Amino acid sequence: MPRFTAELAPDALVQTYIDMAGAVVREERWHALWREGMRLFVAHFLTLYLRDEPESDGRAALLAAAEGGSRVASETVGEVSVAYAAGEKSRAWGCFYETTYGRQFATLARALGRPCLYVL
Repeated sequence: MPRFTAELAPDALVQTYIDMAGAVVREERWHALWREGMRLFVAHFLTLYLRDEPESDGRAALLAAAEGGSRVASETVGEVSVAYAAGEKSRAWGCFYETTYGRQFATLARALGRPCLYVL
């Protein structure tokens, strides 16, 4: 993915996420969508990693595009408060609903009959 440059994450970390994806996104179950599932899985975890890293060139723009938002269920102005809606699907898929890449991954996986195993 062009947005994820070598300066944003160490090669060893990227390889770790690729290895994780290889263990979870099984080609024999994803068939023609295997590469897309791998891409989305890795991009999702890189986005989560980048959220906690110090600021770097390109990081803010990437996160803004990848974070996406959840539906606001309630808000308060005085003393500032906000609550996001988390439906059954988002609870079932855990952290995958925290990024647009993860939501896309979960959507494809559900369409394919949950052809992956991910234990939180």
